[in-house]
Amino acid sequence: MPKSGNSNEPRDLLGKSVRITPEKGSDPRIMPLSNKLVDALNSISKNTTTVFGIKAELTRRSYSKQRNQLAAKLQHSRLKQ
Repeated sequence: MPKSGNSNEPRDLLGKSVRITPEKGSDPRIMPLSNKLVDALNSISKNTTTVFGIKAELTRRSYSKQRNQLAAKLQHSRLKQ
């Protein structure tokens, strides 16, 4: 599979695919990309490493905060685990 730029880059826009890095106990995946999505990704600045502009830590913190608020509202302590 030809790579676009860096050999460690998970996106292959020429081959219209993206490589998904596995988490614990899962398998790596290669997913096809639509022409519309490839065009959208090509329009993003090449200097950025994020697609959505949000760091993973901020997303994790936001999710954790919402989960804790829901646990308090529903009085469901297992949501905090």
